[in-house]
Amino acid sequence: GEDPFDTTEIDFAHPRIKPKPHGHAIAARITSENPNEVSNDENEI
Repeated sequence: GEDPFDTTEIDFAHPRIKPKPHGHAIAARITSENPNEVSNDENEI
């Protein structure tokens, strides 16, 4: 493995040890907007 506190670059194209799939993964993205800064044409009078 690598030192977790080191700043070496990670070579994703040619890793020294190829990772193997194991188990499951769930990915999510949470986004938000400030309603005071978003233009909404339906609410304009």
